[in-house]
Amino acid sequence: MKNFINRQKRKRLLEVLCIMKIQIIQWIFLFLFQITFTNAQNYEEKISVETFAGSGFEGFKDGPALEARLKSPNGIAVDAQGNVYFADSKNHRVRKVTTDGQVITIAGTGLSGNSVGKGIQSMLNWPAGVAVDKNGNVYIADYGNHCIKKLLPNGQLILLAGNGLPGYKDGKASEAMFNNPIGVYVDYTNNLFIIETRNHTVRKIDSDGDVTTIAGKGGVPGFKDGYGNQSRLDTPIGMCMDRYGNFYIVDGRNAAIRKLHADGNLETILDSKFSGFKNLSGKQLMFMHAEGSGGGICSGPLDIFYIADGGAHCIFKVDIQKKEITRYAGTGIVGFKDHDDASQAQFNRPVDICMDLKENLYISDIRNFVIRKVKYQKIKKDIPVDKKIYLNLQVIHQETQKPLQVPVSITQKGEDFHKDIIVNGTYSLEIRKGNFFVNVETKGFMPYQTEVKIDSVSKDLLIELTPIKKGAKVVMSNIYFAPNSSSLTIDALEGLNQLVQFLKDNPEVKLRISGHTDIGSTQEFNMQLSTARAKAVRDYIVQMGISSNRVDWRGYGNTRPIADNSTVEGRQKNRRIEIEIID
Repeated sequence: MKNFINRQKRKRLLEVLCIMKIQIIQWIFLFLFQITFTNAQNYEEKISVETFAGSGFEGFKDGPALEARLKSPNGIAVDAQGNVYFADSKNHRVRKVTTDGQVITIAGTGLSGNSVGKGIQSMLNWPAGVAVDKNGNVYIADYGNHCIKKLLPNGQLILLAGNGLPGYKDGKASEAMFNNPIGVYVDYTNNLFIIETRNHTVRKIDSDGDVTTIAGKGGVPGFKDGYGNQSRLDTPIGMCMDRYGNFYIVDGRNAAIRKLHADGNLETILDSKFSGFKNLSGKQLMFMHAEGSGGGICSGPLDIFYIADGGAHCIFKVDIQKKEITRYAGTGIVGFKDHDDASQAQFNRPVDICMDLKENLYISDIRNFVIRKVKYQKIKKDIPVDKKIYLNLQVIHQETQKPLQVPVSITQKGEDFHKDIIVNGTYSLEIRKGNFFVNVETKGFMPYQTEVKIDSVSKDLLIELTPIKKGAKVVMSNIYFAPNSSSLTIDALEGLNQLVQFLKDNPEVKLRISGHTDIGSTQEFNMQLSTARAKAVRDYIVQMGISSNRVDWRGYGNTRPIADNSTVEGRQKNRRIEIEIID
């Protein structure tokens, strides 16, 4: 009996040891998995929906944002400071949500009519679209008056194009005719783009005041890809521009998204069933636009855009590179519900959408009589001590090669990541993965900027600052253009504004802006393109208040390469804008 008991004890002990061994293996596996997962995911994204302006009751009332009353919030835009502008169509007004949370009227008396003058004493007729430029001018698609108006920063409203009568005519802005313009978009060289529901076109007003048709044929609806007036649209109701200078157009009655390339070619990207895309949204395109109501679309980072679909009652996210569609916000069921999880929120006919510099979306929720905000947050997680990533900076004088003590700023997607770090020769900065812009602006030296890609390992960056003197030359690496075009993109703003500030800080300096290309086309085309790009930069600088006699421009085509044109990296370096001090 004693031997039997001992055998049972040994058996039980072996079972316990076996269980412990399995548990230890599981713990080790879980520990290794957690380390791997933590290293791969150093941050998490949180997307929520909240009411930004409006009480939810129809009417008209200015004041604190959540106490204000709206009647038909339609076209919407946001400026670089975070002020939000929207067309309150049924109230025949354009209104503004200020950064301190107040709703104010900036144009329109509330009565339907057609007049200009002081903004709040002027009259509009169902304003449908708004846009705001870098100087604070607000452009209005006055849908019922068949014209485009411009509200100046001093509060005066002026007629920009159209004579108040429906029709179709290109030419000088004062002679041009429109038919229910529903959306406007302004680029960074002050070209204005208009979509018209009744003329089925995309029109352009350039900085000289000339109106031209760039897609569709006036008054002729259809569904056809192609160039210029060979293409066809049917009741376009929304439009946005991406970072490459291409337009995405909500083609209303065709229930499609069309892409107008920078070279003028119109192409169908999406049909109502998302053909060619992986649909993770559970919904189809169902714009169901009402008379005078837009079909919202806005461009996000890289190859992503967002659609406010009033028919599907939700916000779609479209990733062109991955060929994926997801439901970004809203359940797709009619309602009015804010939520910490954007996919559980509810909308009632969201008709237009825009994005601020922090990737927050603002949406005109027309049937709920409010402006909603889809809030984007990136929450950093702790990185394991042995896996921290660093950007190691070294700043030296280009000529003497001696270390310098200067402020260095690092940004990501327009947001300050680290501003004015004082680098005394060298500095190690803990950083996360991603693409960052490194900028240096300091007295006595030319501006410096570069883009740095951080992956899973630390990176060293040598910054050589060039002293200000005649003949000093640097590459402005963060000024971007649409492919094969002189159209500046939204990503160019930071570099352009840095250049403007440099000229303001150094009033005695005169510059030459020079454009350069790779060998990707004919020598004649490269020369024309490089010259046009240099002029576009010069025009922006002058528009921002710098005297024109301080800035020269010149194009060199592909005649002055700084890298090997036989490699992708080399060609990318050769496509550049340089600045040189000429006096």
